[in-house]
Amino acid sequence: MTDREILEQLISGQQLILSRLDSLESRMDSLESRMDSLESRVAKLEQTVSAIKLHLENITDKNISILAENHLMLVQKLNQAVEYSDKNQIYEVKVNYLEEDVKFLKSEVEKINSRIA
Repeated sequence: MTDREILEQLISGQQLILSRLDSLESRMDSLESRMDSLESRVAKLEQTVSAIKLHLENITDKNISILAENHLMLVQKLNQAVEYSDKNQIYEVKVNYLEEDVKFLKSEVEKINSRIA
């Protein structure tokens, strides 16, 4: 092999390496642009998550607290209503008992009246 042939092989090998380097550089540029795009999307995502967190803290948590307070008031009112309902049932039992006593006493008075007359 002559010096010229060796030089031509070296030049062709160098050109191959240069073309591969160019290809690698273009792929790296493409990768960098995709990374920039990804960083931008991540930044937007972080902003959205921050906005959601703020909404949860400022609005949703506040509304849940309000609902919980109202729920507590409703439970207290329900407990009072149940207490009154229980008292009404006790009074109904007492009235039924007294009605039966009055019926019995009336029948006894009628029996006594019928014996006297």
